[in-house]
Amino acid sequence: MNEIKVASTLPIYATIFGLIAVAMNLFLIPMPLGFICGLIAFIMGIISFVRHRKSNGLMLSLVSFLIFLLWTASIVIPIWVDPTLQISLK
Repeated sequence: MNEIKVASTLPIYATIFGLIAVAMNLFLIPMPLGFICGLIAFIMGIISFVRHRKSNGLMLSLVSFLIFLLWTASIVIPIWVDPTLQISLK
């Protein structure tokens, strides 16, 4: 009669992938891998939020996307604005 409630590992995996994504997105070189880990954490975070109401992995993936966006903007905007760094497509 006593039902044992099995804990899901999906929120834990989402949190782990979110931490890996944040750590990789803090540095410039492994940023593409951090973006992929962030996508995985985002998908698992949404699923774990819907099923278990735990949003740790989802929040970490959003933080990693914010870091990715800041890195991308800090590289693209100076190239876009500075006339000496213009890249011609000819």
